[in-house]
Amino acid sequence: MFDDLTGKKTKPKKNLSGTTTTLIKAWAIKHWRLPGDTTLLVSELQCGEAGCADIETVIAILTVEDTDKTVKLNKPIYSVQESDIKSINIWRNPED
Repeated sequence: MFDDLTGKKTKPKKNLSGTTTTLIKAWAIKHWRLPGDTTLLVSELQCGEAGCADIETVIAILTVEDTDKTVKLNKPIYSVQESDIKSINIWRNPED
């Protein structure tokens, strides 16, 4: 899960739909037009908040320009589709 931090190379685990953390990262880079020096961390967490799915996928976007962002999808990794990533505008100002 934290391959980016440890430097270890592990083979991504495929799930029933074929979606992997590597695939989610590729979709994010493609659709969010992220700079080359961006680090992406994709993890699956249990959500204990009311109205939240039991498992959520969290994408942390870390950049050197101090514009870090976190995206939460209320579904497990295996349920994430390219259209989910494409539909999110990470550059939109939250006050808009």
